[in-house]
Amino acid sequence: MYMLIVYKFFKIEVPMVPNLSKLISNRRLEIWPSRETDLESIHGPEVIELIREHLTSIIRWVHKNGPKINRSTLRIKRLQFSRIYSASIMFGYFLKSVSIRHRLELTLTHSQEIPPPVQFLNAQLTSTQNQEQEEAVGGSGEMSSSSKPSSVVNPCDLKSYMMGFDPKTLQLCAKLRSFEAANLIEKHSWALFGENMEFSQENDEAVVLDPSSLKRLLLEAIAFGSFLWDVEDYVDEIYKLSEN
Repeated sequence: MYMLIVYKFFKIEVPMVPNLSKLISNRRLEIWPSRETDLESIHGPEVIELIREHLTSIIRWVHKNGPKINRSTLRIKRLQFSRIYSASIMFGYFLKSVSIRHRLELTLTHSQEIPPPVQFLNAQLTSTQNQEQEEAVGGSGEMSSSSKPSSVVNPCDLKSYMMGFDPKTLQLCAKLRSFEAANLIEKHSWALFGENMEFSQENDEAVVLDPSSLKRLLLEAIAFGSFLWDVEDYVDEIYKLSEN
């Protein structure tokens, strides 16, 4: 599963971030280039909007809860960083699940709104006959309320659709479907932040970085979660994965 995810990053020509220790110098993390356009290219416009809201809220949270250095510099504990990264993977997984569910419901709704050809022709014929009868008896020529075409309600956007979830549906979309997916996220986080992630308050060192580097890493995490959903679905069709 992991190699399939790596291959998906290869297809969009985005190298995955290596172990952060290789990128940290004097406790400062720098990731360049940002590859923002490439990492956003796998998502639709509505998903990108939600991703940007997610990134903005995280950057604000880090700025608010970390030491006040300056507006262009963030400071975050390594353990907090790893948790935010893992949460962003889950967010990408969740968005993929929701967007597919939303697209499916839109397709079903649209198919119900379009009548079969024979029914459509019969409805048009009945409407024409009613109009002719009204004109024959001196009507105004306007269609009665019963023969007026019903207005088609525009389907809600993805964000409104998501906000309308009840707790059970929300939990269903956010839950990892397989044990293998949960294990993969854990091992990937270890590879990125270091295998010994059980930091204590005493040895949990802080990382200094700029917002663009944080954004780069979190965009990769979200893409990872989206790819994970696809890969998990594909592999489960061939090998039965263990239910989480």
